[in-house]
Amino acid sequence: MKRVLRVLAVGIGLGLLLVFLQQGLQVDSKAFLRWYWAAGAAVLAALALAGQLYYRKYRREMLEAAKLLEEGKTGEYLEKVEKLLEGARGRQLQNQLRINLTAGYCRQGEYGRAAEILEGLEGEKLRGVMKMVQRLNLCCCYFYTGQWGRGMELYGRSQGEFAPYRGGEAYGGNVAVLDIFAAIGTGERGRAGELLREARRAWQKPGLEEHYRYLAGLLEQGK
Repeated sequence: MKRVLRVLAVGIGLGLLLVFLQQGLQVDSKAFLRWYWAAGAAVLAALALAGQLYYRKYRREMLEAAKLLEEGKTGEYLEKVEKLLEGARGRQLQNQLRINLTAGYCRQGEYGRAAEILEGLEGEKLRGVMKMVQRLNLCCCYFYTGQWGRGMELYGRSQGEFAPYRGGEAYGGNVAVLDIFAAIGTGERGRAGELLREARRAWQKPGLEEHYRYLAGLLEQGK
């Protein structure tokens, strides 16, 4: 919304400037309109390009930060994301960085702290993969902190968000982890064990292996 208002402000300011120029220079109305639309289109194109370059810069920075997380340098990852968040402009970008921040807190085992940030995003207008990851991470936080009721409730009403990513390369393993938690939550320990074996065969990533070990421990405790 703020971005739209800024664009409108620029457009209004440009329009007033051109009107003053027309009156001052006594430019023909038809010629003025041609210049007006050409200038407006140029300004909008410049703003769109600037926005793309801005978001591309942050995307590049986040890809670099993600490598730190994959390498187990969680402290450095959190430091880099927090620094990016401090200078980020725009609600959407800030929300994306907050979600990325919670991935680091979860990796450090600070699920309560991550949950606070994710709960604060519940009222935001998140869409697509951002909404899915926010709910996925929050479900995970609830399960790890023993809030099984809240975790199962959120898991149940988030199936529409999870469904497109279930079985996929990028997030399939994370959704599978939630499926295992949910099976344990409903007492289907045999099914949970089978889902765990399938997940280990399908998705072999360092971050997921930590979840697998934790889930295996839960299943072992229940024997």
